[in-house]
Amino acid sequence: MAVSQVLRALWLGLLVMAGAEATVTIAVPIHTAPIVIPGFKMRGVTNYSLTMYRLYATDETGKAAQIPFQIDEINEWGDYVLPEGGPITAKTGNNIFDLQDELAFMGDDVGPVKKPTSWEGAKPAIVYEIRLAFDPRRGTNTTGPNEGAVYL
Repeated sequence: MAVSQVLRALWLGLLVMAGAEATVTIAVPIHTAPIVIPGFKMRGVTNYSLTMYRLYATDETGKAAQIPFQIDEINEWGDYVLPEGGPITAKTGNNIFDLQDELAFMGDDVGPVKKPTSWEGAKPAIVYEIRLAFDPRRGTNTTGPNEGAVYL
């Protein structure tokens, strides 16, 4: 599945603020391909320094484990910020997760919908649940579970 198809499949279903925790539900095919979510679909998690983010998945017992992810910065002209790029793309980022930037992680790393109850190290001060649900309008999901979550 092309990244453009994944982006078309994304939609913001719900954003509920509850103290220092929030839930973002996004309908997307759950599969092994990368999942790319633009910042504007998760407004409540943006506007922090890129170095402040960690992404976790939980197991069935609620133990959180860090998973690989990246935040791709996009500059004011719509170009990806590339540290080794030319003058248009190098040094044009602001090191803040903005609305136009993208969070990317692998579908294989998505865990069950189970809020973390134990952490490797200290619990983060702010935890956002990003719930991924298979969009039934796309047919029957034969590649994996119909829902999952990651915690940012």
